[in-house]
Amino acid sequence: MTLVTIVHHDTTQLTPLIFALKEEVHQHILVCDTARADKKIADELERGLRDIALRYGLKQSIARFDIDEDNPDAIEKVAETIAQSETPILNAAGADMTMTVMLAHAVFKAGGFLAAYDARDNTYNLLDGSTLPKNRTVYQNMGIEDFFTIHAERIEQMGEKRYTRELRKQLNTLFGLGKRLHELMQALNHKNYKKLYDFYWVFPALEAVGVLRKGRILSSYQSGIWGLWLEMFLFLKMEGFDFDDIAYNIVVSFEYDSKSNQSENTVSNEFDIVCIKDNHPGFVECKIGRKAIKPLETVYKVDALMDYFGPHSKGLIYNLDTKLSISHPVIQPIFSARLQYRARSKRIEILQLAAFYDALFAETMFKLFGARRRHWYVNRKILHLEKILSLLKHCGQKYTLLNNSDSLPQASLHDHIFALGLEVESVGEQPVTTVEPSPEKIARMLDCCYLLE
Repeated sequence: MTLVTIVHHDTTQLTPLIFALKEEVHQHILVCDTARADKKIADELERGLRDIALRYGLKQSIARFDIDEDNPDAIEKVAETIAQSETPILNAAGADMTMTVMLAHAVFKAGGFLAAYDARDNTYNLLDGSTLPKNRTVYQNMGIEDFFTIHAERIEQMGEKRYTRELRKQLNTLFGLGKRLHELMQALNHKNYKKLYDFYWVFPALEAVGVLRKGRILSSYQSGIWGLWLEMFLFLKMEGFDFDDIAYNIVVSFEYDSKSNQSENTVSNEFDIVCIKDNHPGFVECKIGRKAIKPLETVYKVDALMDYFGPHSKGLIYNLDTKLSISHPVIQPIFSARLQYRARSKRIEILQLAAFYDALFAETMFKLFGARRRHWYVNRKILHLEKILSLLKHCGQKYTLLNNSDSLPQASLHDHIFALGLEVESVGEQPVTTVEPSPEKIARMLDCCYLLE
């Protein structure tokens, strides 16, 4: 198969099909305008194609044409190359109409197809110019590393998932304090042991995260560590939803060239949490308290990142403001109602709360990112039951054990739930997504293969 891609400014409309068809494509033909900006984008995409091929061990050739769409000879040269290719498919979502029509003619003439990708639904139609198209869903979606790689960026740092998962109980204890978290933070920051001992039951959690030893605050403790803990806590909560991938504490180098191994003149950006679902990236900016937080700058930072990653990216600013628990005097949120309205117009949602509220968080995940909470329905008689349950628990997955004769009412499932079945095909009258009851399969799905080593 030959994939003919018309390069333009929004490559996020082009890369989903490039990734989904990567195993079938043996040749890439990149076509772009001769404008300097377009050629730079084509350079980056070409690097991304090379890096993805290297990542997955693929053998693919790349032909590049920088042409003036008003030059018929240049268009004809591309058409001649398409005519000699095997099963050409034109990947041109969002591309220049003139170039798309002219190259589509060459592709149809060569017995190929035009792939019309719909970024909103993550589906595409294959058109041959004569018969009615068949709508197809993109099932091979990009993970976070795939997404950054194909867009010619390099991940320099990423939070360690295994370590974070092992602290799930302790982080849940700390952030489960609700409105009393403010008192604990104040006691730690001011080394107020009298007040600190009111929280004696959380001492094991504080020792596990490296704050206390034998009831004394370690000299290494800094109040800024709560920001990282919030990232870890929200990452663990988001793990329970049906994102294709999620990571936290990521540092990305832009315009990195893996061929020359050059990282000079690159710009690095730090992301608190990155998630991806149906090839749409999402970003979560974590803020705790109100010290040194500049609300307007925070909104503009998230907006700038989303502009870079296309019109279908979304952003969430999560501000755990423990001072909101103080009622006398009443403390006003630092993100004003006007600023929240401005943020929503830019596809950014703002949550500023005194404590974590699970139901509100789940609703936000669904409305903003389209992510539903996973719920596994597990047949008690499957093989390797104990191993599978340990994987689900480690990765914060909700599950229900069922006998063959058990049934649950239809109301137990709703739009916010993504139901998966392990030798369970339905819950009540509603079918569920069946998953092979294999520890290896589930570990790969949840990115915890280290537990099987």
